[in-house]
Amino acid sequence: MHWPFKITLKKQFSLLLLVVIMLFVAVGYVLQKKLEETQSILHELSNNTLPSMANASETAILSTELFLAIEQLTKANSPAARRIAQQEVQIKINETADQAYKARNNPTETLQLKSLQEEVSQLTQFIDRKLNLAEQISNTLDQLIHFQSVANQHLRPNHYKSEALTLWQLNFSKSIGLAYQSAHLERLNELSLLEQKANILLETLDSYAKQSQPDLQLFLLQFNDQLRLALVSEQGLINLQKSYLKIAGRTRGREHFIRKLVEDYTNVNDQLAFNETANLKQEVVDLTKDIEKQKSWLITALLIFASMIGAILVHYRRVISRLKRLTNKLEGMATPKIEHNTQADEIDELFEAFEHFSNTIKSQTHRLEALSLTDSLTNIANRRAFDQQLQIDLDTNQITQNSLSILLIDIDYFKQYNDTYGHLKGDAALQKVASVIQETLGNHGLVARYGGEEFVAILPNHDMAAAKDRAHQTIQAIATANIEHKKSQVAEHLSISLGLVTQSQGQTDNSDTLMKQADQALYQSKAQGRNQATHYNELN
Repeated sequence: MHWPFKITLKKQFSLLLLVVIMLFVAVGYVLQKKLEETQSILHELSNNTLPSMANASETAILSTELFLAIEQLTKANSPAARRIAQQEVQIKINETADQAYKARNNPTETLQLKSLQEEVSQLTQFIDRKLNLAEQISNTLDQLIHFQSVANQHLRPNHYKSEALTLWQLNFSKSIGLAYQSAHLERLNELSLLEQKANILLETLDSYAKQSQPDLQLFLLQFNDQLRLALVSEQGLINLQKSYLKIAGRTRGREHFIRKLVEDYTNVNDQLAFNETANLKQEVVDLTKDIEKQKSWLITALLIFASMIGAILVHYRRVISRLKRLTNKLEGMATPKIEHNTQADEIDELFEAFEHFSNTIKSQTHRLEALSLTDSLTNIANRRAFDQQLQIDLDTNQITQNSLSILLIDIDYFKQYNDTYGHLKGDAALQKVASVIQETLGNHGLVARYGGEEFVAILPNHDMAAAKDRAHQTIQAIATANIEHKKSQVAEHLSISLGLVTQSQGQTDNSDTLMKQADQALYQSKAQGRNQATHYNELN
């Protein structure tokens, strides 16, 4: 039956009751079954589906917080910072596990969280080993400086008449320089070459020690042995740096794997939440159809049977009461408060409340997605957003055959900046540099924080010449910002070095290849004195 205007179910029932008061006996049992089915649907919605959706949303938020906590653990640069970050990660994992258990107690999620727990434990061990190696490297450097000081104190003025001693001191100083150089190299092949140089230099020191004055030979040879032990022995500085680079690489690999685990867990949770939403929609549709059937049964029953009208009235009012309770629960979970149409019936109110609640869930999902793609310090895109956008642009270029350039940007001598001005000033400087780069390049492509003091930009439709122009504009913009840096070796202000690479029309390089090429170009900019830009095509 279709009314020309909307009235509530209660009013419809009252009108029908006046017409067919004596015709409600034969189908009472069938109506009772229908009402019990409706009661079952309402019970499922109120006690299972809606709480499960709310828990799924909370679990998604906890997953994002866990992702950020793992980032802080990886960035830990001291044992104390590592312990604090590990405690925070453990807290977030426990909260996520508790929330997942309350939401669904899904075995797949439990296994994923257990695997994540084990991987975080492995990552913590790698970080501890990396920090321990860094401390050993620092202690060895201090020991070499002490050796040099002791040697200078032991030598008397009359010793300097010996040319062999002068050459020994010169080569000893070179050895100290090689030690400092080895502590800052980041490639194993470069360390191997430097180790060969160190061995040759140590043999030269032995030769000059044997040519020196007799009373100095034993002393100098002992110092040579100490230097050899500290520099090229199995526990020497060069081998310590090799071990540090290997464990650092394993740490980065483990961190990347954990990121994937968190992303997979979040994707599973999102899919489960989506399924819950779909189920809720279907259940509401089923409920609506069922109520429409009940209205038809009610009209038929009123025309045929009247003796059971009182019982039907009681059950029907219970349906309305449960609909109201469901609507109120949905309204309580959604924000802001819903204003219903004055002519809306209970079903309309239920649909309005459900639609508003769905919009609230979508809004929260969008905010979470934006949070996961934004760097928390600089408020520009993060590494994850960059990786996604680069893959999209590379896939697009395979079709459009356009040029695509990548700018890898590193702040010059930023460690010295932090040591001089403190980490709070360092964070402010990172924010300022990010803002300047965003203002300079943001209108031409994506600007993201790549990690630490490194930034990266994707410039679609930019060939080599255009990319170099953008790079020089960025260098000039940073110089114009005039951020003071007294410890810089290239300027009185903060400066940047850039590595550029361009995927020309028809090339099919993947993202890893392009980033390696950009990194090589950046390394060349640093090697040539920093505060400049180098394109990969210029390396040869």
